[in-house]
Amino acid sequence: MKIASLFTVLLGFTLVTTAQITEAKIAYDIKMSSDNPEIEMQLAMMQGSKLEMVFSEEKSKQQVSMGGFMTTTTISDSKTGETLTLMDGMMGKIAMRMNANDVADEENADGDFEVEFVNETKEILGHTCHKAIMVDEAGNESIFWYSKEIQAPKTESQYIQKEIPGMPLEFTMVSTEVTMTFTATELSTKLKKGDKNFPMDIPEGYNEMTPDQMRGSFGQ
Repeated sequence: MKIASLFTVLLGFTLVTTAQITEAKIAYDIKMSSDNPEIEMQLAMMQGSKLEMVFSEEKSKQQVSMGGFMTTTTISDSKTGETLTLMDGMMGKIAMRMNANDVADEENADGDFEVEFVNETKEILGHTCHKAIMVDEAGNESIFWYSKEIQAPKTESQYIQKEIPGMPLEFTMVSTEVTMTFTATELSTKLKKGDKNFPMDIPEGYNEMTPDQMRGSFGQ
């Protein structure tokens, strides 16, 4: 009986220690570069850019600060399919709501991509991270170093892809002119009470726009 009890305890301990982490707060440094000298000069003004990501299993909040020019906060709820985006910058304070159907339409318009899992690992903030390479139809390549120990939220974004089986702690996104590398510098796997708040109300002072109006304001 004693041996059986000991086995049960050890089994329970193993199950606990191998369970995926389902909530976290992660801060990333953002580095940008370009082969175009003119763009490289503009990117120099973006020094100090950061991404902060807070998430539980079904909700997430992402805040991107691009130097001192703009801060974009995106709050998503996978259960309701709602996404609220808040932009605060040179164009003023703008809010935009989207739903899962809007996001699906945009993803379909962007086309397909391929994912290759590479047999390489490296340590980031004490977590073993595995490498994945994602290539879109235009040939743009993104490299993800993801931890299998941390479960990514169900709310997808350009930083979180359902094809990646874990949470990226470093990723590089390459477009035609700019390369952006996000590297995790801080990681907390226990959220404070305030971090568990994912408000979907538009704050006072923000001008609400539709997705079409937002695209028009950026000349798209």
